[in-house]
Amino acid sequence: MPWPRIPVFLDDRVRISLSLTFFVVRSRLPLLLAPKALDDEQVYAVMARQMLAGGKLYIDAIERKPPLLFLVYEGILGTAGAGNWFALHLTAVLWTLATMAGLYLIARRLFGPSTGVWAALLYALFHAWGDYRNLALNGELMMNLPIVLAFVVALGPSTCRLRPELTVAGALVAIGFMLKQPAGIAGLPLGLYLLHPHYRASRGIGWLHSLGHGLLLLLGFVTVFAITGCWLWQQGILGEALRWTVLDHAAVPEGTGLRLFLRRAPDAVGFF
Repeated sequence: MPWPRIPVFLDDRVRISLSLTFFVVRSRLPLLLAPKALDDEQVYAVMARQMLAGGKLYIDAIERKPPLLFLVYEGILGTAGAGNWFALHLTAVLWTLATMAGLYLIARRLFGPSTGVWAALLYALFHAWGDYRNLALNGELMMNLPIVLAFVVALGPSTCRLRPELTVAGALVAIGFMLKQPAGIAGLPLGLYLLHPHYRASRGIGWLHSLGHGLLLLLGFVTVFAITGCWLWQQGILGEALRWTVLDHAAVPEGTGLRLFLRRAPDAVGFF
């Protein structure tokens, strides 16, 4: 497919956005045209279909991912059809574009528009590079969007010294966790950023304000967990959810994870 000619009368930002969108769609065209589920999509679709049939998470169908991932799948397949793989693949493309937009905003604020464009382009390039399974609508892809949006909020300007929007940033990190557990680690650099002396100096605030901002971030994070816990309790699956998403991971024999990592590391490092 040839690169389209973007009309010269369009604004530069619009032309760049259209070019990046075309690149993402063109590079994901094999995914959009794939007539079946890709990699992890098969397992998550089974979970969603079970839920659509009235089954309960972590009881009638078991997987170790957090509940929000399966709720997203249930919403997509419930709306578009239980076997509509195109809807899943289209969602993956749109999810990628939204994450790229967030990365553009972050890099533009910190370093300028050209860096924002490169940040978005490199994410699209490296996310699709090497292993085709990375194109699937999986937890790795899905958790990136709320993490990026959390940084957009936290790094953004604010006219209020209290910065109540930081509760949104904390909530977004927790939402990322509810899509895939490793997303929770994004809260650590955000918290350290809010407590850093340079942060206080750049915004003209004292350490009490800085500490308050960190607590607001924590409040948003905890609130999402509390709401999720109440929903899981109402569904009668709170214990099972904790077991399969958190506690059961600790049941792996000690040293197994390290041995597996060391066995796979040479191939992975050599590949990259």
